[in-house]
Amino acid sequence: TSRRRSTIEPQDNKTVILTGAAGGIGSAIAVDLCASGYRVIGIDKRRPRQTSLFADFLMVDMEDEPATERAAKSLVLDNPRLWAFVHCAGMYPIVGFRQYPSALWDRVHSVNLKSAFRMIQILHLSIVPCGRIILVSSGAAHLGSRDIGYSTSKSGLIGLMRTLSAYLGRRRILVNAICPGVIKSAMSANMNPTVVNQYIARIPLRRVGLPREVSVCVLFLLDERNSYMTGATLDVNGGLYSR
Repeated sequence: TSRRRSTIEPQDNKTVILTGAAGGIGSAIAVDLCASGYRVIGIDKRRPRQTSLFADFLMVDMEDEPATERAAKSLVLDNPRLWAFVHCAGMYPIVGFRQYPSALWDRVHSVNLKSAFRMIQILHLSIVPCGRIILVSSGAAHLGSRDIGYSTSKSGLIGLMRTLSAYLGRRRILVNAICPGVIKSAMSANMNPTVVNQYIARIPLRRVGLPREVSVCVLFLLDERNSYMTGATLDVNGGLYSR
């Protein structure tokens, strides 16, 4: 684990920990959080392009459980009062069901689901009353996916969110999930263009989404005025499906 610090001054109850902070959606979230006055601590296995956005940045491969736990424990020591934890880390290898190896299943679930569970288990007591936890799941949790490990791990995030919303409600911590549809990012760039076009044909808005259209939902869920919404899932999919 390595880290980089900046001279950004902390604001009371405004510290947000963001995993997957160097990815397409994660980067957009970091930009909007910083612009909105939040103190952002980023976590990713890759360095972000805009390091100045982060008050602190930890280089952590969330597939590595001991490293993830060490990072979470160090964050608790350095940040005893957190406003929110946003889990945006994700792995989408796109491997067919019949060829899917057990080891890959474990890797995908470690990054997408288990790392969120372990970090929240360690961090939750540092989240202030009325603080927030946001899990970035996927429309694949509802529709399925060409990658079975991805869709099942993202479904698990929704189950985790529902359980935590009940458990942490006594401390008035709001726990919600966001399910993006097809979003323009490095992850979706790995998808077959024919498949993407098939999705677009089914989307009423006739286009893929943009990372900032996910980040605006994060800002909404973090807003102090949004104080009576927990255990919910926001679908950001251009109308691809309705629930």
